[in-house]
Amino acid sequence: MSDAIPSLRDLDNLADRIRQHQQASALPVLILEGPDDELVLQPHLKSVDLFPAGGKKRVIRAVRQLLEWNLGSFLYIVDSDFDPQAQYADMATVGHPYSRRDLEAMMIELGALCLVLEHYGSSEKLEAAGGSAQVVRELENCIEPVTILRFWNSRDNMGLAFDKVDLASKIDLQSMELKFQAFCMALLAASESSLCLNDLLSAANETELDGLGHRGKDVLSAAGVALRRRVGSLQKAAVDEALLTSALHLSSGLPLSKSKWMRELKEKLDRLE
Repeated sequence: MSDAIPSLRDLDNLADRIRQHQQASALPVLILEGPDDELVLQPHLKSVDLFPAGGKKRVIRAVRQLLEWNLGSFLYIVDSDFDPQAQYADMATVGHPYSRRDLEAMMIELGALCLVLEHYGSSEKLEAAGGSAQVVRELENCIEPVTILRFWNSRDNMGLAFDKVDLASKIDLQSMELKFQAFCMALLAASESSLCLNDLLSAANETELDGLGHRGKDVLSAAGVALRRRVGSLQKAAVDEALLTSALHLSSGLPLSKSKWMRELKEKLDRLE
């Protein structure tokens, strides 16, 4: 029996908090996965009450409870990640998913990573590489085998510990090629799995993706490697994933404000009022 004291977050019932809030406010509610979503979206959303939940599972639990109570005037946004979308079919009427796999991937699609590369990289090196948009395409191609493995891992519940492997360390600094076999070996070593190298190589060759593209932070990991030599000359500590994620969020304002995704979100929120 555990003697651990529950945290305030454990005790918080988000659905009940939103229900009580709606008794005092007529504004539409938007439930978000976390504080990063709030920081990026809040400047674009006026007369909307934002509720960052602190995790996808907490969002899903709250949304299903609110639907069971038949409470309206709310929408929710979470990262699609690599989840089977059919499992959220019962919540589709109140959802507004990002246009790509996650918030960062959508920002990349909207051109925010191009802005980051142009600000942090060398204009001469970027021009020699064909421009920032071409570099982003190359980065996405570089990490595509990892995307496929992530999709396969989630779909078939293979239990691979991607979070324990540093993707950037498996990308060659000179050629910007992914050392895929080395990545797979590190992934197997970090995971409690009976899989072998051939299983992962076969999955990468035979699995078809679902059309949502790449995980945004994987592309940012590759961008960090590129900014150290191919398109820049920054030190490793200056281009880690967390720093580039912050830079991406800061660069997203104008592209997001002009996006079809944001326009459709505002239209949905307006209909809730």
